[in-house]
Amino acid sequence: MHVEWRRDGLSPPADASGMYDNELVRSIRDEITSSGPVTFARFMERALYDPSGGYYATSTTRPTRSGDFLTAPELHPIFGRTIAAQIDEMWRRLGSPSDFTIREYGAGSGALFLAIVDGLTRLGSPLAASVSYEPVDLPAQIGHIEMSLGEAGLAGRIRPAVVQPSVGVVVANEFLDALPVHRVIKLNNNLREIYVDWRDNQFTEVAGALTDARLASWFGDRDIELAEGQRAEANLAMLDWVATVAGAIERGYVLVIDYGASGPELYGPTRMTGTIRAFAGQRVSSDVLGDPGTRDITSHVNFDAFEDQARACGFDLAGRRRSNEFLITCGLDDTYAQARAESDHDWDAAIGLRSAIQRLVDPNALGGYLVSVLARDAPVAPPLRGFTPLNPSR
Repeated sequence: MHVEWRRDGLSPPADASGMYDNELVRSIRDEITSSGPVTFARFMERALYDPSGGYYATSTTRPTRSGDFLTAPELHPIFGRTIAAQIDEMWRRLGSPSDFTIREYGAGSGALFLAIVDGLTRLGSPLAASVSYEPVDLPAQIGHIEMSLGEAGLAGRIRPAVVQPSVGVVVANEFLDALPVHRVIKLNNNLREIYVDWRDNQFTEVAGALTDARLASWFGDRDIELAEGQRAEANLAMLDWVATVAGAIERGYVLVIDYGASGPELYGPTRMTGTIRAFAGQRVSSDVLGDPGTRDITSHVNFDAFEDQARACGFDLAGRRRSNEFLITCGLDDTYAQARAESDHDWDAAIGLRSAIQRLVDPNALGGYLVSVLARDAPVAPPLRGFTPLNPSR
């Protein structure tokens, strides 16, 4: 679709690292040369998911200790084992259906499902013997998951990722933050969209007209006013994802865990450059245009926008809270005590467990993530276990 844009040049990031010449870079460059600047959402989509060299399309080990970042499921099985207690309660609240599915978006290695089944087994939950798994990810990643579950004797649990109405739980752990986002900037008291252009043998930013009416309503509907020169992100793909999930769940819950905040916090004066960042080799950078395909690109999730869209799509909100509190009320202490007893005679395992717990409860690390749970034709009262009050003695 042709859009009108204007070449308002924007300063490149201060730590721009130059350009890595590969097939993906040349392909994006050719698209821009042929059709004009692309939205940042388009650039991010290609940088992450393009079959010819997108970041997630070229490796199955990104979210691991040997990769560029480490998610909670890859950190230690204790995360999934603790989540299992909440999923068991959800299953029981739905009437303990015999056909119950965990559909995981951005499934990665499948480590979370393996840990959940392990946790259900440890709880003595009948669900451990019957729960099905629908991993949603890139084809190469699905193949990796099939191998992992096969080695664990769970190959029969996998269902094709054909999104159709089901009863169960949809899980999205650190998935929404990697959806392609549109970027905007306030210039001369007008909201402009940030495009990616090709100049002087590198990708650079230019400002132009908004490509989607939802970009203006993203801020206007929530009375958010950006400051002059302030940049921000709008995750329209997240809105589309919620609508897709709404049509794919007959009864059940949606469990989202990610880093983010409410709108006022995300777009306040302390975030003049937005939250978009690139990750590689466990390091973070503000240069999101250099070396596309070699680094992860993410932005913080606007949980207000997420939950507004969920309500508009017919979901009830079961709750939102910090992930450390959610895990604690789901029984993290008991799960830790069991794991610690098992690792008493294994020094390396004990150190790994202790390190994992510290990161899971630290509000400046994984413990500071947010958990939001949606419900469709499923009970939200009394509060789910993860949203019950913390023990006052803690």
